[in-house]
Amino acid sequence: MTASVALQNANRNGLTGIPIREARFYGTATHVPRYANQLVTNGYEGSRAYSAVHYTDFVGRSPAAFLRSPYTIGGNAPTGGVENKPFMYSHSSYFREKPKDILIDEKGRNIDANGNLTGDRKVENPYRDEFNKKWFEGPNHNLNRNNPSLPVLVPPTRPRQGVK
Repeated sequence: MTASVALQNANRNGLTGIPIREARFYGTATHVPRYANQLVTNGYEGSRAYSAVHYTDFVGRSPAAFLRSPYTIGGNAPTGGVENKPFMYSHSSYFREKPKDILIDEKGRNIDANGNLTGDRKVENPYRDEFNKKWFEGPNHNLNRNNPSLPVLVPPTRPRQGVK
C-alpha cells in the first residue's frame, strides 16, 4: 500500500514519468484497479499492475460483502482460491511457486521433511496438500490454472493520454 500512496503523492506534486515497469500485489489493501489507473497518470510507457487475491482474503477482498469496497480494505476482485469458506485464513497463503509433489533438495535428490536424504524413497510434500486445499477447490475464480496464487494483469480503465 505504501507504494501506491507514494506514487499518488509524487504525481500530485508534479513528479511523473517514474519508471515503474511492473507492480505485483498479493492480497493487498491497495485497490489494484485504482493503482493501474495511477500508473496511467504517471505516464511511464509499459507500466503494468498485477494482482493475486484469494477468494476469502480479508485484506485483499473481504469475504463480508458489506466490507467489499476500495474505500475500506483492498476491494479487489478475487483471482483464485476456495470459495464459500469464509473462515479460512488465506492472507498469508500466497505461493510464488506451486509446491512440488514430492520433497527434493536443490540438486533434485529425495529428502524428508527435515531435509535428510532418503535415497529412492519419495516423501510427499505436505505444502502441496495445503496449497491444493487453499487454491484449487474453487471453480469460479482461478484465473491462473497452473498456479492460481500468482498475480494476473489488471488493466487500467483510464485511457492513456500524452504518454511520455
